[in-house]
Amino acid sequence: MRHRVLVVDDDASVAHVVQFLLEEEGHDATVVADVAGAKRAFADGRFDLVVTDLKLPDGSGLDVLKLVSEASPDVPVIMITAFATVSTAVAAMKSGAFDYVQKPFDNDRFKALVANALRLRDLKLENVRLRDEVADRYGLNAIVGASPQMEKVREMVRLAATSEAAVMVLGETGTGKELVARAIHFLGRWAARPFVAVNCGAIPENLVESELFGHKKGAFTGAVNDRDGRFVQADTGTIFLDEVTEMKRDLQVKLLRVIEAHEVQPVGSTETLKVDVRIISATNRDPMACVRDGEFREDLYYRLNVFALPIPPLREHRQDIPELVGAYLTRRGYGPDAVSKPALELLAEHDFPGNVRELQNVIESGLILSGGKVVQPEHVADRLMPRGGDMTQSSSIGIVSQADASDRVPSAATLAEVERSHLEAALKKTGGNQSQAARLLGISRATLLYRIKRHGLA
Repeated sequence: MRHRVLVVDDDASVAHVVQFLLEEEGHDATVVADVAGAKRAFADGRFDLVVTDLKLPDGSGLDVLKLVSEASPDVPVIMITAFATVSTAVAAMKSGAFDYVQKPFDNDRFKALVANALRLRDLKLENVRLRDEVADRYGLNAIVGASPQMEKVREMVRLAATSEAAVMVLGETGTGKELVARAIHFLGRWAARPFVAVNCGAIPENLVESELFGHKKGAFTGAVNDRDGRFVQADTGTIFLDEVTEMKRDLQVKLLRVIEAHEVQPVGSTETLKVDVRIISATNRDPMACVRDGEFREDLYYRLNVFALPIPPLREHRQDIPELVGAYLTRRGYGPDAVSKPALELLAEHDFPGNVRELQNVIESGLILSGGKVVQPEHVADRLMPRGGDMTQSSSIGIVSQADASDRVPSAATLAEVERSHLEAALKKTGGNQSQAARLLGISRATLLYRIKRHGLA
């Protein structure tokens, strides 16, 4: 990789050698003779590395080091020193210099030193980039939506991240409970530590204890090696117990002990292992109802639910659907115009009982059906029909009463026939005025026109 290097040395012969060696390695070298020149160079542009002599006409390499530290603290500095100033070079390293070379220096050693300094800087920059990427993907930016409901979720996440208390995330399937759990983790002091997610409802019952707490070799058939459980893997970080209310009561007792004693006992072992983890749990059920029904221990519930964080279903903040669609398209590498406005309006009218996960599936299906073109209403409409005859999820609710509907539509009518009947009733009631019919139906005129065309009523 080509890098920009600033060389600060008033000895023209040394500066020429350094410049030659740097350019031989494929780098761009800018040479200045003093501290003032270094200041001008940094004012004009950025550098990836600075190589400076310790003794300069208007100061020293320590002045250059201070300048770099203030202007670009991520840029490494290599000192060039004579024998008499080695102690000063060592002091410079204590002040933040990367390393030093002593005149006359070995060319190969100098090249290796430069390579190491640049490699370290590139790694640091990559780490910063990855942290920013993680923050975008798992931090507050990942919780999409400008509605008051989602702003409240973000505020709750901020509060949870400042605490070490156990958090229970409550919400329907598909609302983004794990996304919220990751945001809490990456906003808190655990950001650089492990985040381990476990779906308690997806692990076979006979393997849950081993999965969570680990096992020793020979503990059961198939245990051919020692294995760390998820709690050990999450040590010093966060463990996310999704669908925690699906955990059997005998295992709940052992989980309670882990919380109280901060230790786990692997299956087949007589010894315990100390663990320091923050627990975030989640459920799509009413945990108090589970307690009342005897499915979930009350003492464990209060241990896990120190801080409750509810996530609203998508039907309660449908105004966020356009933004959610845009965020998903961006993540998939599509532009914001990949979904047409009429299709977006159609999506915004749906209740999405499967929440954000269902919305994403519908968009993905639409992208496939559109064949690489703009997603139109017909590419998503079939996925948005009301389910099980429940017209509360239909955009045509409220046109006629149940009695009127039963008079017009046979009880065995298909959903498409029911929708057609509702459309006909609305158009008849408004004398064919499409704008009024759309308002009556509570949908956009574009959506109405699409449905009229779909049912051959044009």
